[in-house]
Amino acid sequence: MKVKITQFIPPNGRREERSCEVPDDCAAGYEAIKRHGCRLTEEILMTGHVSQTVEHEDGDVLIEITPNGPEVKDALVKMLREFSDEKFAEFEKSMAGE
Repeated sequence: MKVKITQFIPPNGRREERSCEVPDDCAAGYEAIKRHGCRLTEEILMTGHVSQTVEHEDGDVLIEITPNGPEVKDALVKMLREFSDEKFAEFEKSMAGE
């Protein structure tokens, strides 16, 4: 299955929409991301590492920083498998100071 990712391009953070093929077992996490108004983002840091997030307007729900290589896709898959309604509820509680 394909997922959409917003990539921020240096030096000014110009946005480009990308897609990435991930295993089908990531579908539940991806659907939950969309259902909760989140999006997947990615940017290359000044160190050359890649920062990937499940981003909500209130903050980052999940974040992974990896070397720029095959680890990038592995981290994306990990976030998709980890994200759930329960994970988002935990995020909302933390943002509310609970």
